[in-house]
Amino acid sequence: MSIMNEDLAGTHTPLKKLELGLRQAAVRGKSKKDADFREAYPLLEQHLANKVPQRVVLDTFSAAYGYTLHPPRFRKMLLDERNRRAEAGDVVVCTACGHPLPSDQVAEEAAHDMEGQ
Repeated sequence: MSIMNEDLAGTHTPLKKLELGLRQAAVRGKSKKDADFREAYPLLEQHLANKVPQRVVLDTFSAAYGYTLHPPRFRKMLLDERNRRAEAGDVVVCTACGHPLPSDQVAEEAAHDMEGQ
């Protein structure tokens, strides 16, 4: 059986298993938290743009992924991810209308939401 046939059949070779295991090991600890945050980021921004309080988004993210994040750390992670995506030219768009989400406006409103709590 050729490599192409194995890929099409979905069979995992020992090399593929090793690669998958090493990839999973690489995203443990802090890097796992960062990877999880990057994965959830578009959904987080969509809800922040829909005026869901940042505290609710923070608590829901923490519960879903099993982390204990405090508001200052969450804000820093949001800002870092926004900056990273801005440098890469990656814009989060609304799933309903397709328009880019105004992350700068969301960031200011979210900061005010967190200060009031």
